[in-house]
Amino acid sequence: MMRIATPDDHLAISILLNTVADDAGPALLLAERRARGEIALELITEGEQGIRSHLAFVHLASPEGFWQVHRPTVRTARQGQGFGKESMYLALQEAQRAGAKAVVAIGDLDYFTSFGFSALAAENLTTSVPMGDITMYPIAPESGRISAELRLPELAPAEA
Repeated sequence: MMRIATPDDHLAISILLNTVADDAGPALLLAERRARGEIALELITEGEQGIRSHLAFVHLASPEGFWQVHRPTVRTARQGQGFGKESMYLALQEAQRAGAKAVVAIGDLDYFTSFGFSALAAENLTTSVPMGDITMYPIAPESGRISAELRLPELAPAEA
């Protein structure tokens, strides 16, 4: 069952991200985003052996109301069993309930388009830095094919 992550889950989420990525970078970036209040929604699914999947959305600086998927992660032993797919579908429903206008994904086109993300919907988004393949899951009717600059929150040091 999917639920909203709490601060009590943060250590286990970091361990999951570090283990699957074999790198501390994604967990550190997520912790920075949390400290800045940039996480729009963070969800986990649990099983008998703890957290089996994690998915977070980051508020984009622009366009207003747009969110970005932050590295969907499934425990290695559970990959290929549908947990990631189930998590993504449920998370997109939660994003819609929470009022997101659209969700943007950067990366694997085949993966994200399998959930209804569209490169065509994102074709008029511009960026000031190269970000790779961009797809969008439009939620609000006016969000599809919007012409706007896609800006992530700045990664300046968090205030103490």
